[in-house]
Amino acid sequence: MNNPQPPFRTTVLIGVSGWLLLSLFHLPGSIYAQVYPEIILMAGALVVAPLGLRIINQEFGTYGRMTAFLLGLSLLIPTGYFAGVLAAPYVLFSLSVIRKCQYPLKNIAPLISSIMLTVGALWAFAYRLGWSPFGYAPIIVLLTAVHFHYAGFALSVIAQTAGIGKLRASQLTIALAAGVVWVAAGILVTHFGGPVWLEAGGVTALSAMGILTGGLLLRSTIRPNPIVVKLLWLTAGSSLIAGMSLAFLYGWRHYCPISQLSIPWMYAVHGTLNSIGFAVPALISANILRGSSGKTSVQNSARKNKSASNNHN
Repeated sequence: MNNPQPPFRTTVLIGVSGWLLLSLFHLPGSIYAQVYPEIILMAGALVVAPLGLRIINQEFGTYGRMTAFLLGLSLLIPTGYFAGVLAAPYVLFSLSVIRKCQYPLKNIAPLISSIMLTVGALWAFAYRLGWSPFGYAPIIVLLTAVHFHYAGFALSVIAQTAGIGKLRASQLTIALAAGVVWVAAGILVTHFGGPVWLEAGGVTALSAMGILTGGLLLRSTIRPNPIVVKLLWLTAGSSLIAGMSLAFLYGWRHYCPISQLSIPWMYAVHGTLNSIGFAVPALISANILRGSSGKTSVQNSARKNKSASNNHN
């Protein structure tokens, strides 16, 4: 699919401006307050989503910006029916992204990323409506929405640009998606009093794949790219490795408890590392490279394969 895309700088400017404007009316008294992950969720919808969709060649557009802004507005008012109404269009937009994926699928990775974004949007809608699926506390519903925007959507998009050598991008994306689902299932089982090893195993697998992706980003710094891209990859890779290491420690809290790793501390530190530290720099650098080549690394690979096939024929 070749959708017209707005200039990269325009995407960043509009998203960051909208996020900062809404954040001014929603400043947390502390990074440990529940307002803080709400601000991270705003960034996920207004900044991360449009940057990520550009990478998988999907259009965010005016409609997407409007729905993301409405979701941000819903976070400024009390939870309830009206907040849910404001958040609902973002769900509809994310569903339209899935519908616009190119069929029949030649590469499942973009579809996986689109599904991750939609799941995040659904949990954000549930949070604003005041609905608690499975009896989760509101903070868990909020953090699930944040989780699918960053560990789900952003990480799977970056995996499609960081998979090099024998580790194909689509395989890494599928593995990351499986890890995200495994973690979610493990948390659900733990919530209902089931065995905690399922959650620990899922977190271990996802953390390992996240750290691997972070290593690939760090390795990318040796490529002949502009210095700003190298610095962004360095920041993103280091933050991802640090953030996933914390996630691993938290996932094993039932076996090796660390008193410092509370939920507020995790969303303050781990959440910051995965959002501002990893997702935003990684997506910006990927978009810079996309602008210089016109294609992502995955799309370039597909183009080369198609050319080789045509030459062979």
